[in-house]
Amino acid sequence: DGQSDGTELIITLTDPLDRNSLFSVVATLNTGVADSLLLNFPTLSGRTYSIYHSTDGLFWNNLGSHPGTGTPLNIPATGNPLFDANLFRVGVTLP
Repeated sequence: DGQSDGTELIITLTDPLDRNSLFSVVATLNTGVADSLLLNFPTLSGRTYSIYHSTDGLFWNNLGSHPGTGTPLNIPATGNPLFDANLFRVGVTLP
């Protein structure tokens, strides 16, 4: 699935032997809010999830951190319409 076994075993608790078991972020349009997406991803209690945005893939701005609850999060994320690329990523940290 492209994710390291160590990350799956320690950070996301997904199964490294199952290519369909992986941490993924799904972006959908945030209807009614200009230039905005909803980022949906699973969370685990005891983890902190940080959302980052970049327009070039080199420099990343932290948009905020959210505690894991054991349920999926829907986080609004606004891009910049003046740039061709609006990239988002989620970082996961342990306490």
